[in-house]
Amino acid sequence: MPSMHELPVVKALFQIVMDHAQKNEAKRVVQINLRIGLLSDLVDEWIRRYFEMLAENTIARGAGIDITRTPVVMRCRACGCEFEVSRDELGKACPECKEKGVDIVSGREYTLESIAIE
Repeated sequence: MPSMHELPVVKALFQIVMDHAQKNEAKRVVQINLRIGLLSDLVDEWIRRYFEMLAENTIARGAGIDITRTPVVMRCRACGCEFEVSRDELGKACPECKEKGVDIVSGREYTLESIAIE
């Protein structure tokens, strides 16, 4: 079953890639590198499929897409300690001071890290 919530994100990504390629007079888009947090609901397979669909008949056709998943990092409000957690440990107390007041530092982001063009 297709996942539709990736499509608007990939459309925006595709537009950024094509704008960059045009500004730099690229003949071809070779590689796109993304960083996506583990808390993101974006599915790698659908990102790739939608990008391929949008890139058909463009200079981005056949571009590689590398997706690096970033960990979930929390910061304790009491002591400032930063620590990684899994998706299931979001309510986890600080390992240093045992306080429960924590904020998410990373894990939700999706970032276009780089674009390789020729």
